[in-house]
Amino acid sequence: MVVRVNELVRINLDPVVEQVKAVLQNFPQVAGAYLFGSILGLCRPDSDIDLGLILEPGIILDSVESDRLEAAISFLLPPYEGHPYDIVLVNPEKPLFAFRVIKEGKLIYARNMERITDVMEYVSRRYADLYPRYRAALEEIFAGVMAGGPGS
Repeated sequence: MVVRVNELVRINLDPVVEQVKAVLQNFPQVAGAYLFGSILGLCRPDSDIDLGLILEPGIILDSVESDRLEAAISFLLPPYEGHPYDIVLVNPEKPLFAFRVIKEGKLIYARNMERITDVMEYVSRRYADLYPRYRAALEEIFAGVMAGGPGS
C-alpha cells in the first residue's frame, strides 16, 4: 500500500473524542484534555493526533512521572485510522505553548471545569505578560541573522 503524504485528509473527530473520553475516565489526575494541531483541519495521512492534558490542581509530576502517565494513557489509546496519539501535558508555567493549545485547540474532555478555567485564566495572563518580550527578542534575533551577524 502506498501512502501519499501530499494528499490531505479530514479525520472524523467524533470517534476520537469518544475514545479519549473513555480512556481518560480512568485517570483521575487529568482535569481536562484538548485536541490541537493539524488533526483539527486538513492533515496529512501520517499526521499524529495531538492531545494536551491539563492535570488536577496540586499534581506536580517530574519528567519520569510525566513520561509514565503519558505512556499509560498512550498504551490505552491505539492509533485511530493510522493516526497515533501524541500526548503532552499542558504546563501552565510554559504559557507560550499552553496558550496555543488552549486558544487553537478543542476542549474534548472536562472532568474539572473549574480547574480548566483557572488554567485558562492563568495562562492568558502570563501570555499577555511574556509575549511582547518574546516577540521583541525574536525580531532582534531575526534582524541580526538578516544582517549577517552572530548566529547566522
